[in-house]
Amino acid sequence: MSSSGTPSDEGAADTPTPGADGDGALDPRRGSRVALAAVAAVLATLLVVAGIIGLLSKDTGTARPPRNALVGTTIPGFGLPGLPTGDVQAPWVSHKPGVLLFFADWCSPCHKEVPRLAKIIGPDGYKGVAVLGVDGDLAVGPGASFVKAAGVRFPVGHDGTLDVSNGLFHLTDFPATAFVDAKGKVTDVVYGALTDAQLQKGIATLR
Repeated sequence: MSSSGTPSDEGAADTPTPGADGDGALDPRRGSRVALAAVAAVLATLLVVAGIIGLLSKDTGTARPPRNALVGTTIPGFGLPGLPTGDVQAPWVSHKPGVLLFFADWCSPCHKEVPRLAKIIGPDGYKGVAVLGVDGDLAVGPGASFVKAAGVRFPVGHDGTLDVSNGLFHLTDFPATAFVDAKGKVTDVVYGALTDAQLQKGIATLR
């Protein structure tokens, strides 16, 4: 009991307030430490998950599925009206391997690809392999004009109903190229503009 008759508060002054710093205010660093600990725990969990996924996706030496479901499948023979005239057939109808170039006048990349290929592919094909163009324009006129302007010398068929490009080869966009052996089996498929290296590689699969 103090001289003033009130209880002494000396003991209370020596006891720190939970969660407070020396002057009695809440310590903001405590909340920051908790938040950082939570973030660190989440990051650690993500790293563990990423590691597991990496292990599962690592090549174990087993055969990978082909990048295109068409590779290895057999395509039936077909015929198309030629551009500008006549009729054309799939090369394997005559037991010959072939390269099928799918394009159309409405396809912007085709306007760069086809003229370039037309310079190296002649009427008899490329390096002993038959080449057949498959034009996917709705009407004959645009396709015929495009083929002429591009300087195409190899045979081209008009696939206005997309029975070949979409029905047989399941293509959803042009340009595209399919390499098919003499028995009608697809050995390679390239989506997008065909490079010289891809052409050489595809031809090699037909040998």
